[in-house]
Amino acid sequence: MANEEKKAKPAKKRFYRKRVRIFSLIDKIKLWPSRTGQLHGNRSIKIMGDTARLTTHCNKEFFINNSLNSRAARWLRNKWFVRV
Repeated sequence: MANEEKKAKPAKKRFYRKRVRIFSLIDKIKLWPSRTGQLHGNRSIKIMGDTARLTTHCNKEFFINNSLNSRAARWLRNKWFVRV
């Protein structure tokens, strides 16, 4: 009984819920898609109510709104990007 084979666990599926708030999505995966489709890594995010200041690793700073169905939220959930 000590030599029983260990059963391999099935691979855990990763998915993101539809229409999740973009701040929690960005905090989880630490990426921001630009309008050209390039993914940028996030250095920091400072949440101020319904908006946030996002700083990328390429030192670009901009404000984003906490939207359910914005372009960036859709692209991150559906994993649409052109280049990294």
